[in-house]
Amino acid sequence: MNMRMILFWAVLQIPITGYCSEWIYVTRDTVGDEFFVDRASFEQDEYKIFYRGLRNYSSPEKRFGSFSSVGKFEADCQAGGIRLHQFEYFSGQMGEGEVINSFPITDREWFNPRQGTVGSKQLDLVCFEMGKVSE
Repeated sequence: MNMRMILFWAVLQIPITGYCSEWIYVTRDTVGDEFFVDRASFEQDEYKIFYRGLRNYSSPEKRFGSFSSVGKFEADCQAGGIRLHQFEYFSGQMGEGEVINSFPITDREWFNPRQGTVGSKQLDLVCFEMGKVSE
């Protein structure tokens, strides 16, 4: 084998780590922040759904100066609850640019969002989308 073939084979062995997102618009809050869920991230485990949610800030977020944040969530469609597993802040909109800060959530309490809130709209959309998938 010549050196080119060895190099070509080695490159093919490297896993592709990129992530393709399919953001679905959920709602906009009273300050103008936009909320999305990532359809490509949906994973179902019995009645629970794991997914990514994104928030575009209408102006830079105060703690880190980020323009967007992405959270990893778990939804319980039967009980109507959500819990957050991880959060990342980005320098650009739509989860793009540099990661400014990233941290796991240690207190993973379930919360049940009130009807009409961003959380309830997100939960309704995720559960509806997964219902369509499993038909």
